[in-house]
Amino acid sequence: MVKVEHKEAVAALAVVEVVALLDGGATDATAKKPKASPAKPKEEDVDRGEPPEGAPGVEEIEQLISDRNACRKRGEYTKADEIRDDLKTRGVVLSDEKGAHGDGLTVTSWRYWHS
Repeated sequence: MVKVEHKEAVAALAVVEVVALLDGGATDATAKKPKASPAKPKEEDVDRGEPPEGAPGVEEIEQLISDRNACRKRGEYTKADEIRDDLKTRGVVLSDEKGAHGDGLTVTSWRYWHS
């Protein structure tokens, strides 16, 4: 009788695993470890190019990036786009890391741009 109960338990676990996989979930047996993020270069090692005439300074750019990402988190996409567009007209282009989470400067990189 013990063997029958054991077989039933194994069958029940197998069903749970199959259902989880069909639902797109992962089980302990199929769970993948998250990929490690590539190390970001140190701030002083980043080549941002030469600032064009009239470009904002680093502190202002970083503050605006922080403000922009706060707007994005709140769903204020029009305001976030305005900040991005303002920086672009002043010679700064932004690049958002796809699917990234974190504060503004870990999610968004920037460099000076000459048109």
